[in-house]
Amino acid sequence: QTIILFISHTLALLFTIAPAAADKPTPLEIAVVGPMSGKSAHLGAAMAEAVKLRADEVNAAGGVDGRPIKIVTFDDMNQPETAAAIAKEISTQGRFLIAIGHRTSGTSLAAAPIYQENKLPVVSGTATADALTLNNPWYFRTIYNNSLQAQFIANYINSVLNFSTATLISTNSA
Repeated sequence: QTIILFISHTLALLFTIAPAAADKPTPLEIAVVGPMSGKSAHLGAAMAEAVKLRADEVNAAGGVDGRPIKIVTFDDMNQPETAAAIAKEISTQGRFLIAIGHRTSGTSLAAAPIYQENKLPVVSGTATADALTLNNPWYFRTIYNNSLQAQFIANYINSVLNFSTATLISTNSA
């Protein structure tokens, strides 16, 4: 369900941005960045496949103003350093309309300042760190941030389960 919302919001953003580039006969290129290898490769593959499925639907219907969407995948291996390097590669080429990714908050936070500096919009359907979109008009998410999730859980514990206290276990990692 999150992936469907993610794709719908991404394509809505694409339709908003696409008219500026509609006069070019070349495909509209979208970068999809996630863990395409390693322990989380199945999650990256699911991301890429979801975007590809929607792009195939749009292309079958004639594309965007007659221009097909081309998906290009990048493997950040779920490593923040690699994510930052890939963000630089993607955002400085000038060929990508938008990036979709990264899979985790850690990789997204590492890449976010680079996308912002190069003014490339990015949408994540999975990164929940509050800081990701704070003061960054170029990074978007289609999922609740950590603070909102915590408020929801606290309200549920109190209002539905009728508990007045809870134990919170946390970490400082993104």
